[in-house]
Amino acid sequence: MLKWVVAGLVLLNVALLLWATGHKGLSGSDATARQTINPETMKLVAEIAPSRPPVEASKAASLCFRVGPFVTADQMDQAGDTLRGLSVPFETRTVPAREIRAYRVFLGPFSSASAVEAQRQLLRTSGVTDHYVKRENEGQNVISLGLFSRKAGAEEVMRLMQAKNVQAKVRSEDRRLATTYWLELRDGRANQAAVAELKQARWAAERAKLRQYPCV
Repeated sequence: MLKWVVAGLVLLNVALLLWATGHKGLSGSDATARQTINPETMKLVAEIAPSRPPVEASKAASLCFRVGPFVTADQMDQAGDTLRGLSVPFETRTVPAREIRAYRVFLGPFSSASAVEAQRQLLRTSGVTDHYVKRENEGQNVISLGLFSRKAGAEEVMRLMQAKNVQAKVRSEDRRLATTYWLELRDGRANQAAVAELKQARWAAERAKLRQYPCV
């Protein structure tokens, strides 16, 4: 139950992050002029990719997909070639680089690798598998349980963790998120016709994934 509640919260965080900050289309000349972005700046997006349950066939035609994030326009263009080969229409989008205040749910800091591993084992025992180790200054590490654009979302996850005797904390972090690129597949019928190929496709960027959402 906890896993689905947390997944729901981070999914809401994705929607707020991607759409409240605004998107704009990429022209061919603008796209090719973009420079490579450090993938480290994409963690906020990368942490928010909850898996979705299968969808009934009768509803498939109303479903859309989003592919990304890509850190360069060239990667996005390569993925676009894959979609053209599948005859799946798509649109290109970019989320501009921006400064944000994010809120991290975390454990630590820990001064030794053994302390980190002991805590991670306790998390697994408690059913908390969505976490990673983040290196801090002065050789210390924390265990990150999620990064949120809204403090309320971070605090809710913290309370859920504490209910499982995981003594999580929340802190604010000022971050600069790099420009990211996305492909949006809004033609539900075309998506359904190629759904098997879409789910098996490789997307030219390690962190890029096919993400399903209801068409509106």
